[in-house]
Amino acid sequence: MSEQFEMIMPGDLKENATALAEYCRKEKEKDKEYTQFQTLTDALVEVYRSQSMKRLIEYEIQMDAFYLNASPYLQEIAIHQRKVLLKARNMNWITKLTGLIKDKTTFIAVGVRHLPGENGLITLLQKEGYKVEPVEVKR
Repeated sequence: MSEQFEMIMPGDLKENATALAEYCRKEKEKDKEYTQFQTLTDALVEVYRSQSMKRLIEYEIQMDAFYLNASPYLQEIAIHQRKVLLKARNMNWITKLTGLIKDKTTFIAVGVRHLPGENGLITLLQKEGYKVEPVEVKR
């Protein structure tokens, strides 16, 4: 758990929490960027529930477009998300997962943003020779 948390928020926890809280206060006052970010964040729940990889990829494109025009602080967060939270974390997981799933069918649950793209777990597992199939959830 500490390894995962260090990837999410490297450095001093208190400093990071203070910086994030200050950013949220300032952006909420400015409203536009904060509102856009909140709308995109809220939309992820619906994208997840749709069980549509196409919608997930479209969502990631929207997030990237938002970050390109965002404040420097949010751009820094975006770079960290892509580089550390998604790519590095997935590469770390793939070495562990392939050992766990070597001999039998396995269900793996991860955050939805870890699935798509060339560094997504689906592609990485397929490159390792595994067959990846979605599990349909009935509502």
